[in-house]
Amino acid sequence: MLKPLAALALLLLCAPAFAGECEANFKKSGNPIVMTTYTSAVTVPGIGTRDALAQMRGILVDERMDVMAEDAEQGTLLVEERQEGAKRPIPTTINVSEVASGTRVEMSVKMERGVFAKVEQMKPYMCALLAKVKGGKEG
Repeated sequence: MLKPLAALALLLLCAPAFAGECEANFKKSGNPIVMTTYTSAVTVPGIGTRDALAQMRGILVDERMDVMAEDAEQGTLLVEERQEGAKRPIPTTINVSEVASGTRVEMSVKMERGVFAKVEQMKPYMCALLAKVKGGKEG
């Protein structure tokens, strides 16, 4: 009985650390004239790479994205926003890998030349999507 309680207490103490991980890992590279890439990653304990990839697939399909390519063996997923009117599709790549503390889920969004997005918009959007990946019994 003490082991499950100790594990729960440890998880509750670590929860705030997981909450800010996406924000801390968020990076912007490039520029709108050439190409801008936004990336971030989280580590989710208690989930395998296949399950994490499957969860991200479902999360992104719910966001009205189309799956362009998926390789469960390599832990990669390529999706694009559905094209509507003159709006260009925006590719998003997901990479999952096992690390010592769980499964690392990395998201990369590439904005083509001339497509503008602010960090203040992209960071909360990407982090909200990554926060939906759940490990353990929640997953």
